[in-house]
Amino acid sequence: MSWEKYYDKNNGRPLRPLYLQSIELISDLASVASDLGCGVGCEAIDLLKRGYKVHAVDQEQKSIDIVKALAAENSNLQTYVAELEKWQDWPKVDFLFAYHSLPFCRENYFKSVVQKSIACVNKNGIFAASFFGPEDDWVLEKRATGITADQIKEMLTEFSILHFEEIEKMGPTALGGEKMWHVFELIARRD
Repeated sequence: MSWEKYYDKNNGRPLRPLYLQSIELISDLASVASDLGCGVGCEAIDLLKRGYKVHAVDQEQKSIDIVKALAAENSNLQTYVAELEKWQDWPKVDFLFAYHSLPFCRENYFKSVVQKSIACVNKNGIFAASFFGPEDDWVLEKRATGITADQIKEMLTEFSILHFEEIEKMGPTALGGEKMWHVFELIARRD
């Protein structure tokens, strides 16, 4: 994958609908958030503008450089260059956003990374994430890790699921071309 092309195509993109839907459900007392796989930082920067302390994580240094430049030395931003499989810091948060990042964990680490991401969400906190289902082209090509709806729900037993949507369609990728998308998008609140 050409990350430079990805950054160019995604720079200045609109906030993701899943993020916008989830941000409306966060408690007024929420103050700390994580953006896992922050990419070009659109959601991380929006969280900073809303007054959150933000932990932005990405495995690519270029992503973190973009986020830091956009944040203009905002002291509420903490960044990490790390693969999620190797990330050790996992701060407790009121809001965790992971859009298309968790499925790219290697299969033998996937379940533990998802469990760590879920465990770091505080009581009444929001977990908003997307997962690839077993019929997603990238899962079938072994480029990503897939999961079923039942497996996702089993991992969220301490949460109330506020939104759960399964999407199956042919559609464009961020770098052009099309693929079969099989995606689960969810928003859940820790009980």
